Amino acid sequence: MIAEVTISVVLLISSGLLIRALWKLQGTDPGFHAAGVLTMQTALPMPKYERTARRVEFYDRVLTEVRALPRVSSAAYITSVPMLWGGGIWRWTSTARWWSAPRLIRSVCVTPRRGFSPTLEIPLMLGRDISESDTVDRQFVAVVSQSFARRYWPDQNPLGRHFQLAFHDRMVVGVVGDVRVRGLEGPSEPQTYLSYQQAADGAWVFYAPRNLAVRSAGTPGSLAPAIRQIIQSADP
Repeated sequence: MIAEVTISVVLLISSGLLIRALWKLQGTDPGFHAAGVLTMQTALPMPKYERTARRVEFYDRVLTEVRALPRVSSAAYITSVPMLWGGGIWRWTSTARWWSAPRLIRSVCVTPRRGFSPTLEIPLMLGRDISESDTVDRQFVAVVSQSFARRYWPDQNPLGRHFQLAFHDRMVVGVVGDVRVRGLEGPSEPQTYLSYQQAADGAWVFYAPRNLAVRSAGTPGSLAPAIRQIIQSADP
């Protein structure tokens, strides 16, 4: 009886701690709003889509037709969506300090114009989002998270700052709110958002945006058949 009572007390305490932890997680802000959003994955076949221009053509066609669907407010492609870890850890260095040691940062490629931030309602804190004009022949840019800006440029304006990432000098053009990408139990880690158009042919093909996110005023799941048809017509 003593053993049974002891085990019961241990189980009761463990259950209480688990319930308390779950209750705490439910009150944690993930940094985005998933309600009303449909996601699906379309991995582009290689080497058919090694050329950046061809990938851009596919994304533009699909997004234009998806955004034209009834009750769709925004849509975007991204390398990986929050809570669905898809890699993307890169080394970066500060170009303002030549002695700066390389650090690791999470980076994702996104499409512009009513893009990923509006689709998941990630707030834009400073500057602008990734634009259609951010192409491979222009200044390479990045939108960074609030935690990135606070950690590396405390009490300074991060807009216009430069850093080296993925073999290119990049200028900060915007700051967005933090997103918990690995789970609600972990802290918001610094991250960067890059233009999917600023990649040379044959580069980053394994890193091309493959997750489509669509925000709708109606029931998101009801859009799936129409979106599948759009994708199939773009490339059977």
